[in-house]
Amino acid sequence: MHLFEKIFNYQMMNRLTETGTQAVTTHERAWLKTMLTHPAAQGALSPELFSKLNTLLQEESVLDTTHLTQKGQSSAQPLHHPMLPKLRRMIMNEAGMELVLGNPKTKQWHHRRGLPYKLEFSLVKKEWYLLWIPLKGKGMMATKLNKIKEVHSYPLSDRLIAHLRGRCHAYMETQQKKAVIELLPRYKTELSRILYAFSCFDKKVEVALDQETYRIQLTYLPDEEEYLLSKIRFLGVRIRVVEGARLQARMLQTCTKALHVYDRTE
Repeated sequence: MHLFEKIFNYQMMNRLTETGTQAVTTHERAWLKTMLTHPAAQGALSPELFSKLNTLLQEESVLDTTHLTQKGQSSAQPLHHPMLPKLRRMIMNEAGMELVLGNPKTKQWHHRRGLPYKLEFSLVKKEWYLLWIPLKGKGMMATKLNKIKEVHSYPLSDRLIAHLRGRCHAYMETQQKKAVIELLPRYKTELSRILYAFSCFDKKVEVALDQETYRIQLTYLPDEEEYLLSKIRFLGVRIRVVEGARLQARMLQTCTKALHVYDRTE
């Protein structure tokens, strides 16, 4: 019965995700209402969304943050960027755009047109990037938001948008890599935690009912490899990489270094 519940819960969460339904807890609603009181909230959200969220959460209480103290202020740049709301709306509406790009120091700017695809935040560089498909050329462009001076709507025909998206999907498929992670049987009670660790990757779970063995097929892009490796190292002995030569080689390298550093036997 325990195995059935695990499979059912995972399938149910997948179905909720496919239909765009999110199960929100009382604590999460309180956290969201607290975040809406932050001065940056109105700039990060559209006026309509900001008003709608406040209306939906008017009966909720805010979190008590009096026990939180700030030991020291980080010198990192703010996570919010003023162009994020406009670019998000363009991506949602599949609208064409014209970018004014260049170097703020040299004051040299040039115009590029294309279709926005995705916004990504680099945890290493602490910067926002826009992934977009140019009208001319092949592949996909990744541009730092601080390199964009202006962004404007640019009309594109439905046929051209479909062509650009098809080109984008074809490019992404050529870049995708696959790996298979196996959950060791003695840690099967931690399936939910392990699936959560890989929640940002496209995945498929296979279950061998006779052995209660779980295998997670992951699909990821080359620039996501380091992040995936960090998750694998975090889960440690609970899992093993059974397919994916590149990941196996990197984990062997990690284990070899760890043994060299911590092995004190003589």
